[in-house]
Amino acid sequence: MAAFRSVEKYRAFRAEVLAVVACLEQAGLTTFFAGRDVESPDTFDEPAAAVVRDLDALNRSQYFLL
Repeated sequence: MAAFRSVEKYRAFRAEVLAVVACLEQAGLTTFFAGRDVESPDTFDEPAAAVVRDLDALNRSQYFLL
């Protein structure tokens, strides 16, 4: 999602993905979505910190979206 050229397009796509994640979680599925807490491309973590946090969340999830 970091490849989006505008913050507006990024946020619109993120909102769509979050809606899918909400549906899956309402159905009782555990999901992993790396962009859940990232409201704009400017707030991405440093690469090393992001990898550690994402791998931890992935290990705790049954399913994940890329």
